[in-house]
Amino acid sequence: MTLSCMEDERADDVGWEEARKLGVRIRELRIARGWTQEQLAEHAGVHYKYLGDVERGVRNPALFNIARIARALGVPVAALFVDEREGV
Repeated sequence: MTLSCMEDERADDVGWEEARKLGVRIRELRIARGWTQEQLAEHAGVHYKYLGDVERGVRNPALFNIARIARALGVPVAALFVDEREGV
């Protein structure tokens, strides 16, 4: 494996870790509202299976869908990228 491929692989790992964190934050906010995945998906205009994949960090959602989910949760997009436990 070349150095470039190794760097790409590390970048992919970082990206998927961020996708996982985003999913955790969405799940936290959804549960805080007492909503099921189906309810949030309906409010956001996305399929509940898609939302489940986003929450598990196995989907890399487009900004358009991130904005729809944030709007449905009643928070700014930036709030989905804040980990209140870490203060970041």
